[in-house]
Amino acid sequence: MLIFSRLLLLICLSVFLSCQQAGKQPDIEGTLTALTKKFPQLPSPGTKLSDYYTLIRSVSFGNSDVELQLRSTPDTLDDWHCIVLVINGNNDIYGVPLLTNEHRSYWNFLFDVNLSSEKSTYTTFQAELQTAIDTLGLNDTMGTAARVIDEMLISLLQCRRIYDGDSAEIHSIRLYSNLDLPEEDSDTCLSRSKRSWKAIVAEMHPKEYNAVRNAFWDERNGRIYQFDFNPRRKEKMKVGVRVYRQDCIFHPLYL
Repeated sequence: MLIFSRLLLLICLSVFLSCQQAGKQPDIEGTLTALTKKFPQLPSPGTKLSDYYTLIRSVSFGNSDVELQLRSTPDTLDDWHCIVLVINGNNDIYGVPLLTNEHRSYWNFLFDVNLSSEKSTYTTFQAELQTAIDTLGLNDTMGTAARVIDEMLISLLQCRRIYDGDSAEIHSIRLYSNLDLPEEDSDTCLSRSKRSWKAIVAEMHPKEYNAVRNAFWDERNGRIYQFDFNPRRKEKMKVGVRVYRQDCIFHPLYL
């Protein structure tokens, strides 16, 4: 009788927890509110943030256990900010901001210098991505973290994988007008681009007869992300990412 009572208690508890989990929804509004407080660089208009940061696209995978959302400020702004929301199977949620390129210390751009006017974020994109997969229990030994990052880059941000033949496109200067930032010399931008390409290719070919497609071109935001993916699936991921800035700041002349 005692065994039956305990078994009945376990069944009731299991049903209760299942119903409780089924009713739990991801707290998108609360997550966005916390993000705007942690990152004052993100605009906070005082309205409902889940409406202000519009859902651009979403992707689910792993039998819908993981969902990624890309949200963005209105495209009417001169400088838009994006946020990636990562939601696990328990509907726990973590937000990773994609700040604009002027926040150079956050991106830790290679071959670049931080702006003296920049307000520090006290963290980096790499650190926030690591925290996201660790906090949500996605950093397992089955390669889930790598899948999350790959889906974020390809499906959500719609980045292009970089190949050896892309050098001419990457070397072309992409002018970006922002009067609030110091203007850059085109020769300096071209030199930075060439140094970036040389570093990217070296990491794409770690050995003479080995090619790794680990670089992703985010053309819309003027960035290249190059990840150090650990091919050993039985180990948890330690996020390693190099980010290269592709834009060149100029000040237009108005007559």
